Amino acid sequence: MHLPSSAGLQEGSVQARNAPQPADHDFEHSKRCDGPNRLTVLWLPQPSQDALPDFADLVSEAGVRPDVIVLSEASGINAMAGNVSRGTAAVVPVVDVSGQKLGGADLALAMPSRESVALALRSLQPVIDRVRALPEAFFQSNDPDLWLLGRLLTRQRGAEPTRDTASALTITFADSQVLPDLIASAERLSRTGHLERHFFDRLNTCPACSSARLLIREECQNCRSSDIMEEAVLHHLRCAYQGPERDFRDGQHLTCPKCRARLEHFSVDYDKPGILTVCNACGHSTGTGAVGFVCLDCNAKGDTSLLQSRVVNSYTLTDRGRRAVLSRNFRLGEGGELKTLECRRSVRSFVTEHRALGIACTILVIRLSTAKAQASHCTEAAITAATDLFADLLRETFTPETEILRNGLTFTVLIGGDTPATISDGLDQIRKPLEQHLSVDLDPSYEVIAPEDFEALT
Repeated sequence: MHLPSSAGLQEGSVQARNAPQPADHDFEHSKRCDGPNRLTVLWLPQPSQDALPDFADLVSEAGVRPDVIVLSEASGINAMAGNVSRGTAAVVPVVDVSGQKLGGADLALAMPSRESVALALRSLQPVIDRVRALPEAFFQSNDPDLWLLGRLLTRQRGAEPTRDTASALTITFADSQVLPDLIASAERLSRTGHLERHFFDRLNTCPACSSARLLIREECQNCRSSDIMEEAVLHHLRCAYQGPERDFRDGQHLTCPKCRARLEHFSVDYDKPGILTVCNACGHSTGTGAVGFVCLDCNAKGDTSLLQSRVVNSYTLTDRGRRAVLSRNFRLGEGGELKTLECRRSVRSFVTEHRALGIACTILVIRLSTAKAQASHCTEAAITAATDLFADLLRETFTPETEILRNGLTFTVLIGGDTPATISDGLDQIRKPLEQHLSVDLDPSYEVIAPEDFEALT
């Protein structure tokens, strides 16, 4: 989106990134803006009074929810964490004036000025109105699933993947800059009916590192070299000898290596019934070559039959998802948790999908206990901080697409592609990074559950 050049801006000086759509007049809580009402702006890391429009006021206190966040440097992204809650950061529109193409911004200004910033703020007014209309319970929630719903609702769009070769998966979601667990959240929400999935693409990924940056090539079946060539098979019609053309080649002429007859006329003396794949490295020849891969990230090699398949979806908000954001009493869960019933439904759906695809899967349940921490007279704030840290470490331990369901002090990890035996054998590697950074003893217990055992429990 380009802002009108008639406003005195150089064309292209303001560009939309994941630009918000026009206001939805059926949006029941939105407010009509008949002019630029006063807005509050959080300008990070250092405010610029010269570029601030007359109808905007700078937010000077941490914890005050702004209407817009303006980032003038990349360091402003880190500064956001100390000034606004994560729920606020998920929905409040962001204007990037740094010139560095910061991820997650709604608008980017190449040449910020008072006039261009004013135009940017006015163009974001529909989003600002929708954010203002969100119930206070939304901003008090610690649920990243609810944050994703709120972001999509306030922008009036879905979560769309785009091609990006800088990503190991070659696919990125722009909103994942703001919501790092976007894919896992979107998958959970699609299972509970808050989002609707739409097929985008099916990717082949490396079995070693899950990268989709792969070199696919024909290779020798014998030595796996890619130094191969195609060569015609010649058939001497008179004596019925067949062999590669190189066996017949005699200078500029063709001579049958069996009967030594000179072959001069195609379809009279000989024909070419097929093609051979010949390896220049080992000399092996075959009617069909192998198709192999090389991972450009970890250099793993092998036959393409070893590659894993992964479906990438886009997501759109459903009516149920809209109601979840706008309801003042509705909760997806307390503190990022899903209700027990919805958790079971998600696990059941996960197991069913993997069984249908013939892919191994495992359920890892981790339970925390605060009994030892309370006996040691730890404060509730310290216990809460340690629990949140454990949740963050757990998220970092697994790949972004791995679903992690939280229900109070219980975490359910849905692991695709690994058997229960594999997870049990590697449990120490999972536990160590989770527990070594905790200053509070949460006494975690780990239970590896096979899909059939989960079904028996339910």
